[in-house]
Amino acid sequence: MPRTGGTGTPERWEHRRVLRLLGALAGLLAYAAFILFQIGPAFDEARQRLRHAIRNARDTEDAALSRCRSPEYVAALSKVLETIPRDAAYYFPPDHYVPSGQFVRFDLAPRRPVLLEPFPKGTPPAGAPRWVVLARMSPPGPEVVETAEYFRRRAGP
Repeated sequence: MPRTGGTGTPERWEHRRVLRLLGALAGLLAYAAFILFQIGPAFDEARQRLRHAIRNARDTEDAALSRCRSPEYVAALSKVLETIPRDAAYYFPPDHYVPSGQFVRFDLAPRRPVLLEPFPKGTPPAGAPRWVVLARMSPPGPEVVETAEYFRRRAGP
């Protein structure tokens, strides 16, 4: 027999409580179903990544980078790395300041990039870095040029 309030009608709060409980249970069941349907694909993805990691565990840094980018990029990057010492700075021109340039700057670390602004005219300023790196991800890859040569190219004939 349902409870009655002071007026003799059934109390509605009990019905609301039951409806809230059923709603929470339905939400919990929906979440559990979502998780159960995602377990299979998640394990498959994890298995594939683990197999790939084991297969490529003995790769050198250059082999991994060439698989990720391209062999031409790695060859050009190694020339830049041989030219610029680890503790040196280099100019990074704004016309090569593109999203792919971030990868080149990352690959050249710990060398310090200096953004070259404004566009060069005349001769390099005193204390300028010795090199300019033209960042390209596509072949032929990044290129390093002497700062004086870059300023001459930009000045025109």
